Amino acid sequence: MTDETIRARVDREGRLVSADAALAHLQHRAGGKLPGPIVMPQLAAIVATALRLNAPMLRPVYAGEADFDLRFWVRIVPDTDGAALTLSGWSEEAKIRPQLSQDPAFPLDGPGWTFECDGRLAILGLWAEGSAARIRTRDWIGKTLDELFDPVGTEPIAATLARGETVDALAVDAMIDGVVARAELNARPSIAANGTLSGAAGSLTLKRGKRAGAAGETPYLPGNWGALDRRMDEALRLPIGRIIANAETIARRVEGPIADDYASYAGDIASAGKHLLGLIDDLADLQAIEREGFEVAHERVDLAKVAAQAAGLLSMRAAEKRMTITVKPNDQAALAVGEFRRVLQILINFIGNAVRYAPDDTQITVETAVDPDHGKASVTVIDQGPGIAPEDQVRIFDKFERLGRRDHGGSGLGLYISNRLARAMDGNVTIESAPGEGARFSLALPRWPE
Repeated sequence: MTDETIRARVDREGRLVSADAALAHLQHRAGGKLPGPIVMPQLAAIVATALRLNAPMLRPVYAGEADFDLRFWVRIVPDTDGAALTLSGWSEEAKIRPQLSQDPAFPLDGPGWTFECDGRLAILGLWAEGSAARIRTRDWIGKTLDELFDPVGTEPIAATLARGETVDALAVDAMIDGVVARAELNARPSIAANGTLSGAAGSLTLKRGKRAGAAGETPYLPGNWGALDRRMDEALRLPIGRIIANAETIARRVEGPIADDYASYAGDIASAGKHLLGLIDDLADLQAIEREGFEVAHERVDLAKVAAQAAGLLSMRAAEKRMTITVKPNDQAALAVGEFRRVLQILINFIGNAVRYAPDDTQITVETAVDPDHGKASVTVIDQGPGIAPEDQVRIFDKFERLGRRDHGGSGLGLYISNRLARAMDGNVTIESAPGEGARFSLALPRWPE
């Protein structure tokens, strides 16, 4: 990284009219001219936004060059003639580019692809082998491995690669030609000198007989796919995501001061957008679990570790209500048979409900237990909320049931989905509660054999 400040100017049309040597060199390398339109898409979009709003902006920029990854911050200050650009934190990281076609670590035993990723694990290059060349994959470029490929019964791909570990023969579900197909993923991380992940390279091989619709095969459908597939992503998730991002930018006054009521309106828009995204995800999960042939993986799951991860993911939301989430230690490991990501999904629902419905300044406790006599391991989320009446403790697991609540968000599907997922893992979900005494939601699963 360099501490050098790089300066440039654009005119009112967003054309780069002058630039210090580093940015000018990058402009020329990317096929642009000086003066001329900015050829880096992300930088050009930020400049266009600042000029349109006539407001200063400070944004990070990330770009992948042929031999290195580039990162910097740009501050844009519009004026009567265009805008002044100040670039700082300019950082270039060399890429490690293995020769995949000659690398025995990535054999292709069928139609498939070799690929290279940047430091975010977004695909930069993709090369087809065999009949895979007939499949359109242009929309894979720029998307991350975890966005494209859903691992079956394991943690996210990025988590493994970030630890510097290889991904070997991992079964994944991929959306290919509009259907979900089973494939095998191999990937090797590239680690920079400072120990951070700078990229990855690998291969994806289609597995014969595992494609949706193949005779005798009922493939597992990830929660984001199925009837609500990538076309729904493009129609709903991506536009709503942009609305949320823009609304939060306005609400936080990132681009300059605005009246308090407008900031509040923007905050309401962002909250409503997040609610809609949550509803889309719930409906996609609902479609998946109610599909004939739905299955989950059966793997070793450490309930205490999953509980800690779920608590960490929701700690910021809890802090907004001055709530604390405590995972109580247990001398006996609560190891269960289940699917890691589905157990995490259930605990996020339990803890999320506690954060949503319990009063401010209260405590949420998560504890694990082992019942060797019945061969069970369990995890329980305990809140200090209003409690649930006995007559409501059965119907709370019904589809779209919210017990008459209309002021806390939610779709009324979370507990229904959690209960169905628990049963698919040969477990169960239970509740203990009384009005005014909080609630205890428990997930019990078969104990992992010692």
